[in-house]
Amino acid sequence: MADVNNLLTRQLKVKNLCTMSIVIEEFGLENKKKLQKFAEFPWKLYKNEPLYVPQLKGELMGNKLLGIKGLLTPGHPYHKNGKVTHWLAYKNDKIAGRMSGAINETFNKFHNESIANFGFFECENDHEVAKALFHEAEKWARAHKMKTLRGPGFYSNATHEPYQGLLLNGYDDPPCLEMAYHPPYYIDLVEKNGFKKAKDYYAVLIDARQDYTEQNDRVVKIIQKRTKAVTRQLDMKNLKRDVATIVKIYNEAWKNNWGFLPLTDDDGDAMAEVLALVAVPDLIRFAQVNGSDCAVVGFLPDLNEKLSLKKSLLGNGDIIRILRMVLGRKSIERYRFFFLGVTQEHQHTGLDFLLTHEIKQRLLMTRAKSIEASLLLEENHAVINLAVKRGGGKIYKTYRIYDKYL
Repeated sequence: MADVNNLLTRQLKVKNLCTMSIVIEEFGLENKKKLQKFAEFPWKLYKNEPLYVPQLKGELMGNKLLGIKGLLTPGHPYHKNGKVTHWLAYKNDKIAGRMSGAINETFNKFHNESIANFGFFECENDHEVAKALFHEAEKWARAHKMKTLRGPGFYSNATHEPYQGLLLNGYDDPPCLEMAYHPPYYIDLVEKNGFKKAKDYYAVLIDARQDYTEQNDRVVKIIQKRTKAVTRQLDMKNLKRDVATIVKIYNEAWKNNWGFLPLTDDDGDAMAEVLALVAVPDLIRFAQVNGSDCAVVGFLPDLNEKLSLKKSLLGNGDIIRILRMVLGRKSIERYRFFFLGVTQEHQHTGLDFLLTHEIKQRLLMTRAKSIEASLLLEENHAVINLAVKRGGGKIYKTYRIYDKYL
């Protein structure tokens, strides 16, 4: 169950080399006023950064009208098996940074680990503020007998979770859907506090309008003849059934990967809610062999193109941003290669190439100009080769997960 012991805010004066102290406030999920400030801080921090795309406020704080359970609310499914806390750092009586601490008990049990996670990390370019936040996170993790502090992300760092890692390069390109974006100085703030690389993820940029060769067509025919595979698109009328299939394939395909955590029924329900709003059915495709679904590939439009902040009399509230997304989605020019899974028995048979080839052909009928394949684990050579060598893409962004042993 969620850790709701930190319901009362406590203030901690952190001594440093400066003449002024930094004030850290810690609070739990029930302190809505502090959580609201926690959620709003990035809007102020990035107010002069045109590439930054904040989440919908409802995704964090919830929105009854939109039917969204916010991640920073006790009712979110994450908190069934997680302990969490939050910190705001004040300097000169103004918020200068934020951070969360979390322990994903399901992840630790699955991997037999003792890992706490730091997340929601946002900070001014101030080493003392960052040091104070990390000091609190490390102290909290040790108090819960954790041996490693890992991050950043949101609450934790299972491979299927969004906004993973610290951006190491590619700051001139806007973030794709559910991808993290940070200023370059974050690297220094994290590494000078003793954190070392745990794992890198890559993002690959692919030209969606590239010419298709006869060789690709021949390869597809060979794969179809060898596997006797039949393909189909996502069935929106049977969305829950198809999402259950995606979950099943993912859990088998990714079970040996670093950071893997099996998707649950709650994860499936959340995925179904998202896909009901944003999915393009023929860009999420399944391969069947002998009547059984054994592979899935999913592309989604990069909704960040329409969710980005605009100077407008209408403002940038959730409903206005969603309306922009709904009305403008057909003009989106970038798509994200969002997920791929092939069951163990059918890996290395070419089903991934077959499905991606079909989807890329369909993208020619849209306004798509580019595709981002992400997040790709650095050792996932099969998918990286699919995107780079076969897809003609290039690695253009790297995201790093850090560890610090306590």
